[in-house]
Amino acid sequence: ISDSFEDYYGSGFNSDFRDDTGRLTICGGMINITNGILTERIDIRYPVTTKSEVLARNIDARCKEGGFKMEILYDDPPFSWPKDSPVIRMLNDTCNEILGKNYEPYVMGFTYARKLKNAVAYGPGQKDWVKRMPAGFGAAHQPDEYFPIQGLKDAVTVYATVIRKLDADRK
Repeated sequence: ISDSFEDYYGSGFNSDFRDDTGRLTICGGMINITNGILTERIDIRYPVTTKSEVLARNIDARCKEGGFKMEILYDDPPFSWPKDSPVIRMLNDTCNEILGKNYEPYVMGFTYARKLKNAVAYGPGQKDWVKRMPAGFGAAHQPDEYFPIQGLKDAVTVYATVIRKLDADRK
């Protein structure tokens, strides 16, 4: 199990896949032993061009090597909007206008936005923020995750403007 999860990108499962929508991530979750049977749930977010059948075959082969059996509980295929779609252009242009920046749209991992029809993950993370935490602290999804107050203020302004634009387009 340890060797299989040697990194978060699937190399331990011969599945280090990536494309312009991002890089596969695989995360080992809770391990339980019930009636002498060990089970572990894993979360995998994979690039749009990755075929789930290939991924499943690679993981199954690795599991069999270790004497484990794999079972797919559900497969939630990734979805990505084209960067040049009108909605993405509007979101990106609005952000750039308000913040006075020249950001390009990008995909960072795969989010739960794929669970909703016509949803897009649109967040306030900016690569050019000055990090005010020492190395090893403040990373995303950690107990000490850091986010600047100005980033929150900027996000509210951008979101309010975008919501008005989306609502106007709906009418």
